[in-house]
Amino acid sequence: MRKAIMRGVTTTAVVGSMLALSPQIALSGGNSCYSPTATACNLNASGFPGNDLHVDADVHGSGTGKWGVVINGRLACGETLFDAAAPPQSWTCKFMPAGNVHAYVIGPQGPVSLTVRW
Repeated sequence: MRKAIMRGVTTTAVVGSMLALSPQIALSGGNSCYSPTATACNLNASGFPGNDLHVDADVHGSGTGKWGVVINGRLACGETLFDAAAPPQSWTCKFMPAGNVHAYVIGPQGPVSLTVRW
């Protein structure tokens, strides 16, 4: 029984890792960016219906990272600084307008990753 559970956990972890490491993953309700060598990720996601938008970001190195979300050409959420040495972090932008989303994350060192989802 324990072996079967561990096999399921391992399979889930491998599939989850493959999704996290894919360069551009189209999600149902969002988009994702991963760059193993660059210090920034930029992504676009169309069709955001409005309301809550979730942002997941990770950068590496010492110093600060910065993320932001632009909706329909206007800064809607973010320009938030965070500790680059911290583990991956998530934020929720509340009451956002519907429209086309552009999101970015900038860090002192790669790899960097960014996901927006709704």
